[in-house]
Amino acid sequence: MFYILLLAVLVIFAFAIYRLGLDRALALPFWRSFTYGTRASFLRGVSKKTGVTLFDVTPARPPVRFIGVMGGATVFLQIIGTNLGRLIGGEGVTMLLGSLMAAALVVAIWLPFVRAQIHRRRVRIGVTSAGIRLAGGVFHPAHDVGQVYVRAAIDAPQNLMLLNERFATGISNLGRGVTRLLAARSWLVTFYHRESGREDVLAGGLTETCAEELAQAIIDVLQQETAPPDADDTLAAARREETDIE
Repeated sequence: MFYILLLAVLVIFAFAIYRLGLDRALALPFWRSFTYGTRASFLRGVSKKTGVTLFDVTPARPPVRFIGVMGGATVFLQIIGTNLGRLIGGEGVTMLLGSLMAAALVVAIWLPFVRAQIHRRRVRIGVTSAGIRLAGGVFHPAHDVGQVYVRAAIDAPQNLMLLNERFATGISNLGRGVTRLLAARSWLVTFYHRESGREDVLAGGLTETCAEELAQAIIDVLQQETAPPDADDTLAAARREETDIE
């Protein structure tokens, strides 16, 4: 049984490398995200060589409180699922079903975090009146760039769950609180393609204010006429724009 499970894990890992690449299969962007600061920020400057306006975007790190609370909930659910199966049917199929039910709840718990982490990475965006160039040389011409806008990567829960008029469920409130904190650090700057209507994400892992400022800065560059750069207007001398994420 052990060797079958090991083989299955290796097959899944090989498939992940094939589809996502080694970097994402090893979850390296996830681990790097904890090295970011407690502020989402972007550097703006103009390349003296090409005249392209450059935006170096650094997202905020994910909230450690979310990891702690949801990690504790994960362990709790796994214990409950295993023991529920053992109490109902002992060893065997019933115990397995109990564990699978707990695993399904764990997936539901961590789904917002996964969605928030997908675009939480440092990016460099090059913008001129001709269009947007992303890392790797991908270029989106201005005539195909529709509205540049901001949206939330996940929905923050709005209301607390009350047991009655006087008491609230502590675990539910704590989970909702850390999910709201995660949502506050997970805004995206996106745009849609005029020709296909497809959406592309330019940057993620930002606060709403920082994302709005970045989106507006990109729009301003797209709409301006091309002008020769100043000698002092370089990325090294760029103005730092940041916003407190707390």
